[in-house]
Amino acid sequence: MVGVALLITFVGSLGEETGWRGFALPRLQRRFSALTASLILAPLWFLWHLPQFFVVATYRDFGPASYVGMFLGLAAGAVVLTWLYNRSGGSILLVVVWHGVYNTVGGTQAAEGALAAVISTLVTVHGIVLVVLELLARKRGRPSILGPAAVEAA
Repeated sequence: MVGVALLITFVGSLGEETGWRGFALPRLQRRFSALTASLILAPLWFLWHLPQFFVVATYRDFGPASYVGMFLGLAAGAVVLTWLYNRSGGSILLVVVWHGVYNTVGGTQAAEGALAAVISTLVTVHGIVLVVLELLARKRGRPSILGPAAVEAA
């Protein structure tokens, strides 16, 4: 199991996160807020996963509601990963490990049932909470919840 988790983390997630958070996110955040950048990445990330619907047996059985649910879950995951990336000072390793652990526990064909459902639900709730906190911070003129942590003067 440890070998499979390491393979999923450092083969699948490393490639994805190097591209999504290591390359695309910083460039998008030069032009857009962290929230907007996350919401731009979400549909692209969904399209990236689309081939799985033809390869992974459990995805082939998805109905229309499952596609919507997966998109919303990926959008929430994109927000959570933006928050992790920015708050860690841009750590690719952290987002790779998070993504790999998620894939191992909640996003692989072997991860079916209650555990996968709970993990996916927690990620979605976390993403929604971050969006709500971000919108409240904007409304109140406070610093971004999703953006890079403020550096305090020494």
